[in-house]
Amino acid sequence: MIETLLQVTDLNGKTIYLDLYSDVSISMNMSFAEIQDITSKNSGYSQTFRVPGTPKNNQFFNYMFNVNGAGTSFNIQKSVICSINYQGITVLDGILRLMKVIVTDNKVDYEVNIQDEVGVFINNISNKLLVDLDFNDLNHVYNATNVKLSW
Repeated sequence: MIETLLQVTDLNGKTIYLDLYSDVSISMNMSFAEIQDITSKNSGYSQTFRVPGTPKNNQFFNYMFNVNGAGTSFNIQKSVICSINYQGITVLDGILRLMKVIVTDNKVDYEVNIQDEVGVFINNISNKLLVDLDFNDLNHVYNATNVKLSW
């Protein structure tokens, strides 16, 4: 019985279960809000781990990350929605990032890590200010008709 599943979503919204090594060990760091220091930004993430270069995995990584044939270049900025399930229970929802492609004697491994949704949100807003917010969708004439239409 397979105990650990790595579920990813491709660009078309299709769910794919990536092949994992049978002895995969995915170490995770789980953090909860630090109530004593509201400036701390804690989030859950996995340590990097390897995914084998099976035909299904190769197709997925080539398509999603634009991995070239030699594995020497890929889109490091790209991420995909994923979740880790252990014995039928979702342990971590977040995004999967490809960190490295390892090619040894014609054998391919993909080194990946997963960051939870809080970490993704923190990364997205980390260097932003309130003046960076886009309120263009709120540009309209303020009159009674538009107010009634907004209801």
